[in-house]
Amino acid sequence: MKSLKIIRSFAQILPKLTTVRRNNGREQQIPTSHLVPGDIILLQIGDKVPADCRIISCQNLKVNNSELTGESKPIKCTINSTNENLLETSNMVFYSSLIVEGNGEALVVATGDKTILGRVSKLTRSSNTDEITGLHREVNRFILFVLCATVLSIITIWITWIVWLNPTYPSYITFNSNVINSIGMIVGFLPVGLPSAVTLVLVIVAVRIKTFFFC
Repeated sequence: MKSLKIIRSFAQILPKLTTVRRNNGREQQIPTSHLVPGDIILLQIGDKVPADCRIISCQNLKVNNSELTGESKPIKCTINSTNENLLETSNMVFYSSLIVEGNGEALVVATGDKTILGRVSKLTRSSNTDEITGLHREVNRFILFVLCATVLSIITIWITWIVWLNPTYPSYITFNSNVINSIGMIVGFLPVGLPSAVTLVLVIVAVRIKTFFFC
């Protein structure tokens, strides 16, 4: 639910109007929803970048990508590509970034759900509230795996005790001790281990997202 609230808040990040260069270079303000790839937008200090763009000219342009990467340190932009990774190159600015210094012009390359932030948010957003999102599906799959592993482990413990330990070493583990071992395994797998395990799943999902989109 927290992630869904964050995704809904993305709509408030997008500025309502943006200045573009259209009709033989004439500057005009249009709603950001009317932006299309190929538009040239003007970037000035204090502006929110309305789409993923490639810098074509700039003067001391610096952006804050904290909405996307969490890094609050301003990044200096250039017109030259400095890295094959889109998130690392200095000639790209992304939807939701804040212009903190300088000015420049940029060519729109992606809008809406086709932006980097839009692709990530699409994984946790559902058009139908009853539909299971990709993130929910990943977590549910892992929880089912943990439950199955717990049940199989307990069954293995009891089979081992009944078939081998109890007949061969009757004083090694009693019935009550085996019950305690089973309860300890349930507690270890589910209430204690599950939160950290789910956190690990979320990290794996994030790595898969980065690998899929950016590599």
